Amino acid sequence: MAVWARLDGTRYRVQASVYTEATDSSAPAEHVSAAGADAVSPVARLHTDGTAVLVWQTDGTTPAVEASRFVLASLPQLRPAVISGRTITLSWAPGAGTPPSGYTIVASRASGGAPFVQFSVGQSSSTSVTAQDGVYYVRVLATVAGIPVASNEILVIVGAGGAPTEPQELEATVAGNVVTLTWAPPINEAIVQVRSYYVAAGSAPGISNLAFFPTGSAVTTYVTGAVPNGSYWVRIYAESTGGLSPPSAEVRVVVGPPPPQAPVLSGGSTGPGSVLLQWTAAPAPGAPVTGYQLQAGYQPGQSNAAVIALPAAPLSYAAAGIPPGTYYVRVVPLSSAGPGTASNEVVVTVP
Repeated sequence: MAVWARLDGTRYRVQASVYTEATDSSAPAEHVSAAGADAVSPVARLHTDGTAVLVWQTDGTTPAVEASRFVLASLPQLRPAVISGRTITLSWAPGAGTPPSGYTIVASRASGGAPFVQFSVGQSSSTSVTAQDGVYYVRVLATVAGIPVASNEILVIVGAGGAPTEPQELEATVAGNVVTLTWAPPINEAIVQVRSYYVAAGSAPGISNLAFFPTGSAVTTYVTGAVPNGSYWVRIYAESTGGLSPPSAEVRVVVGPPPPQAPVLSGGSTGPGSVLLQWTAAPAPGAPVTGYQLQAGYQPGQSNAAVIALPAAPLSYAAAGIPPGTYYVRVVPLSSAGPGTASNEVVVTVP
C-alpha cells in the first residue's frame, strides 16, 4: 500500500494505491480523503490479515485526525500440485470476503520472481495444464474489486526438473604437486539434486583441453593425484538428472614455480617505418623464460596490430617496414608454467 498527499489544484488530498508484487503492478490511485479540507502527513500500516489502515491530518475549519481502513479479501490457498507425466493439476481454496471476479495462474522461474507465464481460468477453483520438464514456482491470483490478491507459492517440478545452477566459491590449494579443489553447491541444490560434479581444466582461460571428467559423487571437494608443473585454468560443473550446469567461476592453479614476473619494456621508433624495442629479463621468482610474445594494438591493451613470438634471447626486437601510425606495445614472458605477467605498455609512434 502506497499513500501520499497530492495537490489537486485547490487542496491537498490523500491518495493511495495497492501494489501487488506477484504481477509487479499497482492499482490506479484513489482519493481517500474528503475534498473539503486539506489532508497532509498520511501514514500507512499493513497487517498480515490483508488490511491496511491509513491515518492523516486534516486542516479544515477544525483540525482533526482521520483514518480509513482498506479490507481486501483473504488470500486464496493454493494446494500442492498433482503431477502426472507432464500434466499439472492445480486447485485452491477461495479466500473469505468479497468473491473474486476471476483467477489467474502465474508461474515464475525463481521464487517470488517475475511471471514468465500467466493465464486466466475464470472463476474455476482448479485447472490442469501441460508443461515442459522443469522447475516452476506457481501462484494463483484472485481478482477482487479489480485488485489481484496473490495466494501462497508452491514449487512444481515436472519430469527430471531443471539443471543445476553453477557451483559457487571455487578455491584451489596446492601442496607440492597435489591440488585440492573445494567449492559450494549450486544455489538451487534444495530443489535440484546433484548426482556428480565435473572437473574441467585447460591450458588457457575458458577451455577444457587438458581435463574434463566426473568426480563420481556429490561431495564438494576433490583432491588430485600428482599434477605436472604448469599453469592451469580450472572450473567445476554440477550434474543432475536434468542435465549439466553452467561452469563455476574459473580459478588459475599454478603447480611448481610460478609464471615469470613482468619485464620492463622501453624503446620506440628509430626512423620512418622502423622500431627498436628492448626489455629487461623477467625478475625472480618465476619459472625459466622459454620465450617472449610481443603484442601490439591500435588502442591501449589491444593486440589487434601484431602478435609476434620471440626467443628467450636477445632481449630486444628490431623491425623495419612498419606502416605509419601509433601502436600500444607490451611484451609477455612465456614459460613451462604458462604466460607470465605482461610488461608495462609503451606507446610507439611510427612516422
